[in-house]
Amino acid sequence: MRYPEEERGEVFRRALMGLFQLASIALFEKYVDFIDTYAGLPDEEREDIFREMAAEEELPVITFKQFFTEKGIQQGEMRAISRMVAKKFNVSPETVMGELESLPSATIRDLEDRVFEWDSFDQLQAWLEKRHRGPSA
Repeated sequence: MRYPEEERGEVFRRALMGLFQLASIALFEKYVDFIDTYAGLPDEEREDIFREMAAEEELPVITFKQFFTEKGIQQGEMRAISRMVAKKFNVSPETVMGELESLPSATIRDLEDRVFEWDSFDQLQAWLEKRHRGPSA
């Protein structure tokens, strides 16, 4: 994003609002991650914006508030589980973050419970691979 660092948060916020106003919720969910990635905001700043947007009273659609509340919760859960995995298996949290981003919150919470059952990082990777393939796998 070619904006000064101090302006990126506001540009991110406006891009999200614009997308939400122009697109259906399904398209919003599809493209919000593109905006998120392109903005390149630090995790904490992005989560603060998600929380602020979810709390704003003037937002007309409850699904918008729900989306950002869920997104903020999911980001926090991903960071927490990544730290647990890193500590348990002596790997970098970034190693796991990419795998977790596409998982729903319920699956991430399931992972939090299961991580202590595994003895190796390979077991975790196998579990993640199975989740990414879906229920038919």
